[in-house]
Amino acid sequence: MAAGFLARRYISESRISKAEINAKAVLAEADKEAERLKREALVEAKEKAHTVRTEAERDLKSRRSDLQRLERRLMQREESLEGKEVEIEKRDKKNSVWEGHLKAQEQKLVKAASEQKRLLEKIARMTADEASRSF
Repeated sequence: MAAGFLARRYISESRISKAEINAKAVLAEADKEAERLKREALVEAKEKAHTVRTEAERDLKSRRSDLQRLERRLMQREESLEGKEVEIEKRDKKNSVWEGHLKAQEQKLVKAASEQKRLLEKIARMTADEASRSF
């Protein structure tokens, strides 16, 4: 019986030893798989970060381009308005000069009309009111 007991014990220990070896192999394989999955996840994360960065840079470049285009348009409008402002100022100066000339001419005409009226009254020896009443 002792031989049977020893044989069972040997078989049991052998099975336990094989199970432990098998368990260690499974654990080692699980560790390898975990490392592989970790590396894959890291690669995927880096790829995703690169994609997001690339899209953000493309979007930023597009926005900068739009902003530069708008700035150019704004500068063109400012230059156009400045040109129009200069033109209006020139026109205002010309108008002021003409206005001065017209006022001077008006004063000359009023003076000439007054002088003609005075001469007419002198020649007719009547005032304008007297001449109106006689007609």
